[in-house]
Amino acid sequence: MLRSIVPEYVFLYGTLLPELAPKKMAGAISRLKLIAPATVPGCLYDLGSYPGAVLGCKGRIRGRLFELPDEKDVLKSFDTYEGFMVARPHASEFVRRKCRALLEDGRKVICWIYEYNRNPLSARAIAGGDYFRFIRGSVTQMGAPSLSLRFLEGQGGDFPQE
Repeated sequence: MLRSIVPEYVFLYGTLLPELAPKKMAGAISRLKLIAPATVPGCLYDLGSYPGAVLGCKGRIRGRLFELPDEKDVLKSFDTYEGFMVARPHASEFVRRKCRALLEDGRKVICWIYEYNRNPLSARAIAGGDYFRFIRGSVTQMGAPSLSLRFLEGQGGDFPQE
């Protein structure tokens, strides 16, 4: 298949990160090409078992930028996972929209992001906008440097650190 002239990118910040993604998403995740750690402007909230990004507020969300394959089935599988209904965005828990990611080297890249489509008022803000670090801290605070923490430490080498 011929390569698109302009590649498309997706910014991942939560449970779609390779280390945190459920097994059912492994096939789609494996087809992404890691570009670099990145940030986007916005706030990140703890919604229980996953985070939610809200764009347009003061702060930065830390994650990674990935290049999408030409085939649209990866993006469609992400839409399904995130509960995004293209025909009914107002009814979706998350919406897929374009934003500008800032890479560590200063480059800015237009990419897709899944933004929380509800009011996060009752949710706790994740300090520093870093879900990976938040999860690591939660596992450590539970008192068990368990398999989960060892797994995260072993897989998280390219994640941005402050």
